[in-house]
Amino acid sequence: MLLTLAFLNNIGFGELLVILAIVLVVFGAKRLPEIARSMGQSVAEFKKGLSNAKDEVRTTVETEQAQLKATESKQNLSTKTEQKTTTVA
Repeated sequence: MLLTLAFLNNIGFGELLVILAIVLVVFGAKRLPEIARSMGQSVAEFKKGLSNAKDEVRTTVETEQAQLKATESKQNLSTKTEQKTTTVA
């Protein structure tokens, strides 16, 4: 089992156990659940913020595309109207 992180290439299972043992000694068994819970909440909050940002970008792009289509439709309509008035005159 390999765990790849951005700043560490490959951490094997043995290295991961050593890191967890050091964390256990430093923070103690009582604080580990608190730390894990707060890390989980942080990740959840980050994902929610990322989702909100994606939705906002998607909404903005869709709005701009709709405005562009409306503008193109108006231009096409005015061009057709001008062509009809030119051929009639």
